[in-house]
This record gives sequence, structure tokens and C-alpha cells, in this order.
Amino acid sequence: MIATLKEKIGDENISQKEIDKISYSSDASRVRGIADSIVWPRTLNDVRTVISYAKRHRINVVPRGAGTGLAGGAVPQNSIVMDMGRMNRFAVKDDKAIVEPGAVLDDINSVSEFVLPVEPGSHSVCTVGGMIATNAAGMRALKYGKMIDWIDELHVIDGNGRLIKAKGEKIKDFCGLEGTTGVVVRARLKLAKLPQKRSTSIFSYDAITPLVEKFNSLKKENVLAMEFIDKYCSRLIGLGDSNHLLVEYEGDEGSIKDEESRKVWKARDGLYASISSKGYIIAEDPQIPLESIDKFLYWLQKNDVPTFGHIGIGVVHPHFKKDSKLVEEMFAVVKKLKGSVSGEHGIGLLKKPYVGQEFIDRVKALKAVYDPNNVLNGGKVI
Repeated sequence: MIATLKEKIGDENISQKEIDKISYSSDASRVRGIADSIVWPRTLNDVRTVISYAKRHRINVVPRGAGTGLAGGAVPQNSIVMDMGRMNRFAVKDDKAIVEPGAVLDDINSVSEFVLPVEPGSHSVCTVGGMIATNAAGMRALKYGKMIDWIDELHVIDGNGRLIKAKGEKIKDFCGLEGTTGVVVRARLKLAKLPQKRSTSIFSYDAITPLVEKFNSLKKENVLAMEFIDKYCSRLIGLGDSNHLLVEYEGDEGSIKDEESRKVWKARDGLYASISSKGYIIAEDPQIPLESIDKFLYWLQKNDVPTFGHIGIGVVHPHFKKDSKLVEEMFAVVKKLKGSVSGEHGIGLLKKPYVGQEFIDRVKALKAVYDPNNVLNGGKVI
């Protein structure tokens, strides 16, 4: 069957080699699946051809960016893996960009003083398509929001093979849905200039309560980022045996400036790799209402769960060792506090058991419209 697809998009853009199937059987979640074949579309029509082929032959298609997802969203299940990396063209003009899904964030941000200010920890490799799929956030989300806040328009191929042009509220039908309702083939994005002057202050606390009180007391108007780093993570990056609140200011209000400030944020940027090297390879991303964030941090501290993250928007990253029983307990606490199971990593395969019925009903309704045959990333999200 695959021979007919090769004729249409080119033999060099499809592989069924065992080494490729193994390479694409997982993403950063470390969950392993089975890839039937790998395709590398180069054009909108290639994407449509692959989806139409999959629909006809009842095969699941898994869109993939850089594979940096931590929830198993790009793990195939006897699927065609559609690697969008060869659709990586982009053009920047003033405060707008026209971008294909395989374009890498740091590449886009290197060509102009205008940048996409949503910056996940994987900014050096993550693709725009993946950022849209998970509605990515990042350390400066307090000031700049999430990916959806920077999208003017999406061009998407849905599970019926139709080209959908989404603007306004319709963008929500695709952003954050992990490729289950459509595959992004082009995006028009808004850009911004980052402040020329930035500075940092580090506040140290033995207990959670005064840290949260400080967080609540800070004026948010000139703050770009607020990061929580617990005692365990603080020790990893040389801050000492306390909880810390890192605050990045627009301007020179912070006590740490210039190169020293950049060093602080570089250390924070490298925390995921540092903590993973200690065996804490499961990284979660619940989003907790700010009025309840202290209760959640208390629970994490009581259970010795290493944690850091974007306290400014209520998204933190508790880390667990493989097969830890505490993961399920944590999601019960998240539910009790009326939080969301994912603030920026997505649902994928791993968090499906914990999503609420309202979310499930919404995704099912969208699938009925855009992907009634469940061709696109089936088995994910719900």
C-alpha cells in the first residue's frame, strides 16, 4: 500500500526502515510505541495526501515536531509518524511572522529584534507546530501569556483532508489539541520586542507561606517572570538550602543585572536536565488557581517532591522517579484544588486518565466536526 503514497510525495520522503521506526517510536516522555512508517511532508499538499491516504486505509497519523513533548503526544500506536521538520520556512516582517510548523523557535527569534516571546525550556529545538499543539507557555508567561495569545491565523488540514483557515475564536479548535483535530501547515504570528533593560532579584525563604506572601505582594506591571524553585532544586543550581522566588523585572529594579542576571536564568533554564540526571525523569505541569498555590506547594514539600516552575501563572513542574505512586496522588490533589492536569505540556497518552468530563466532551465534539474517522493522533488526549 505504501508504494502509492511514495509515488505521490516522493520515495525520499517516506521510510519504513527499522532504524527509523525505532527512532520515531518515542518522544521525550520515554513512552515507547510502534511506528508503521515515517513521512516527511514538504508542502501543504503532501500533508493532505498523507491524511487522505491514512483515512482511506484506516491508519492513524501522528504529527510530530521536535519530539520534545513530555506527555507522549507524539508516540505512535501502529501509526504513520508525520515529521513536520522539513516544512520549516518562515518570514519575519516587523511585528509579524508567517511560519511553517517545522520552524524552530530560536531560529525565528534570531533574525530580528522582534521575537515570539513565548519561550519554553526546549526553545533551542522546539517547533512552532509543537508549540501550537500544546499551547506552550514558558518562563515569561506571566507577562506574555501562552502560544494562543500570539496567533493571528492558522492554516490547518483536518482529518477530512480539508484546508481550514482559523481566526479569532476558531483558533481554539486547534491550539492546545495536540494535532487531534487538524495538522497546522502555516501560522501567522504576532511578535514583540523584549525590553532592552532587564534585571533580577532572588528572594530566599525557608517556608512556603512567606514566599507566597511575597509573590502576592509584588506589583506585576513591570514583572516579566516569577519562578518558584524549591529547596532540592535550589541546591542543584547552587542557591543553597532554601526555597527561592526568582523575579525578572522590566528595567533595573532588580538587584542582579546584566551578565549576572543572564547567568541566573541560564541556571534556571538548565534545571530540567539537572533534575533528570538525579533520576527524577517524570516531569508534570499542573496549573493551580493562584489562590490555592500555597496548598499545592505545601503538599509537594510534605511529600519531598522536587519542584520548580512558573508560579506567576500557577504552573509548576513537580518531578517524580519512574513508577512513583505519588503521581496519581498529586493529580487527586490537583482535582481537589480545581486545577488543570496540564498547564503547558499537553495531555498526550499519559494524562488521559485525569482529564475532566467537560474537556472530554469538548474534544469529542470537535473530533466529530474535524476528524470523524479518528485519523489524527487517535488515542491521545481523551
